[in-house]
Amino acid sequence: MKKTIFILFLLVSSFIYADFGRGGFGYMMRHGFFGGMGIFGYVLMILFWGVIIWLIYLFIKKTTNNKNSKSAFDILKERYTKGEITKEQFIQMKKDIL
Repeated sequence: MKKTIFILFLLVSSFIYADFGRGGFGYMMRHGFFGGMGIFGYVLMILFWGVIIWLIYLFIKKTTNNKNSKSAFDILKERYTKGEITKEQFIQMKKDIL
């Protein structure tokens, strides 16, 4: 999540630099308000970067998911095979889980 916030910060700061860092409002007046595409251009840009950030977030979430996590049923089967619980306990706990 911290990486996503950092990426979002970089994108926002780059947009601010792109608009005001190259001459401020004078630059915008030479090329038309909102960069010559009107408000539609900004809406498309925000949608585009929103989708890119969302895809990056999904990728990070998928890759950082703990692959070694076991389900409750897997742990229950493991405890039964080790002999930690009896068959009756296994059946009762299985009913409780499922």
